[in-house]
Amino acid sequence: MRISYRQTTLQMIGCFLVLVVAIGTTYADNWHPLQSDTTFVMRTLENEGLKSFMSSQEEQPLVEWPLSAWTLPQLTEAAFYYHPDLDVARARLLTSQAAVRTASARPNLYAQFTPQYLTSRVTGVTSPWTFPLITGIPIETAGKRKHRIHQAEHLSDSARWGIAQAAWRVRSRLRVSVISQQILTQQEVLLEGQWALQQQRVALLQRRYEVGEAADAEVITAQLAAQQAAVTLEDIKRQRQQAMAQVANAVGVPLEALQATTLLPINLDERPIIANNSQEGVSQAFLLGEALHHRADLMALMADYQASHEALKLEIAKKYPDIRLGPAYTWDKGHQLWAAASYLVFPSYYQSGPMIHEMGARQHEVATRFEALQAQVVGEVERALVGYENALKGLEASALAVTLQEQHHQTVQRQLDEGEVDRLALITSQLEVGMTQLGYLNAMTLMQQSLGLLEDAVQQPLTPQSALPSFSDQSPRAPHE
Repeated sequence: MRISYRQTTLQMIGCFLVLVVAIGTTYADNWHPLQSDTTFVMRTLENEGLKSFMSSQEEQPLVEWPLSAWTLPQLTEAAFYYHPDLDVARARLLTSQAAVRTASARPNLYAQFTPQYLTSRVTGVTSPWTFPLITGIPIETAGKRKHRIHQAEHLSDSARWGIAQAAWRVRSRLRVSVISQQILTQQEVLLEGQWALQQQRVALLQRRYEVGEAADAEVITAQLAAQQAAVTLEDIKRQRQQAMAQVANAVGVPLEALQATTLLPINLDERPIIANNSQEGVSQAFLLGEALHHRADLMALMADYQASHEALKLEIAKKYPDIRLGPAYTWDKGHQLWAAASYLVFPSYYQSGPMIHEMGARQHEVATRFEALQAQVVGEVERALVGYENALKGLEASALAVTLQEQHHQTVQRQLDEGEVDRLALITSQLEVGMTQLGYLNAMTLMQQSLGLLEDAVQQPLTPQSALPSFSDQSPRAPHE
């Protein structure tokens, strides 16, 4: 059966248009920087989406909403809902998952179409056109596609561990800022009392000076102490306001969202007991085991090592040639011709060897980095543990100093009641009690910082009130929220 070249031309053009439509793809980008600024400013702790997310985390349903007072675990849940660091980590995971789909794609088919026109007239030829169509079907060998997919999957696992790293950093920063704000609030209350006592002391010495019972130097010294107390109080107020801003930043909301919110105090006296065995408390062996087997950065680097191993296997597989099948069709001046061809595609000898060597070196580099990180983790745990134990000793010494100073104050109070000392001695004793209490808060701050470093070294909370909420690969927020 002879086919006219007009029909064949239309068929060829139709196939070409189908290929063009099939190849064309679009990608919609709905991100608007100005809109993201507005979205952040509008974030609140009264969001219904946040309520749903927190309800899924709680064992008991939320009775009150919006919450008038927030605990550290609840603020952590809000941070896991809002904080952009988790969005960045999730975006990296989405990119790695897209790379898995790219790696699983098979090699493209190809087609070559080169129409030819015969300008000279030949007797018996019905059409001057020749339409050759050459196609190619590539076939990968030696498991190249499998190694490529496995490499992308391990990199995706590494990105997933990156979400866990981001979640821990968010929780750690939030804990530090909340504790700082709480201790600064307590320091502000104590300093307000100290400043009031200093004012009373100045007034008493001033009256004594007026009747000649006190020297001018005593009054000036008391006034300087009162002024120094006022300066310190203002500095603590400024630090407390900054700490509240840090809390808002750690949650991922504007400061205005926390203005009408009360932060419930943390039990600062709750802390893990370090012991030689796990039955009496938390042991160093337990902490090292948890850190070396569960830290997200170690797990991510392990996934990177597995990816580098697959990359090495892929380069080794590339030494083997791929197969190309090339069926062809030609419409030649009214005649149809069919052809079948197959051939091997050999890799470049000068590239395969160096690439295998490079992938092997990269695998060794990742292994070395993993061992270095292990040593760093061990050092962090040991240093944090020593610092925490020393901070506990300092806290115990400060607590003893407060107890002794309060006992002394009670003695002065009895002496005042019996008429053995005057009011000035009692005020001086109260000031000394306040100073030891401020020293205790400083020791508490150091202890909590040391505990935070120990938790960061293990990347696990070590107190029940600091439990880590669950998180997922997908953002719990709606788009543009």
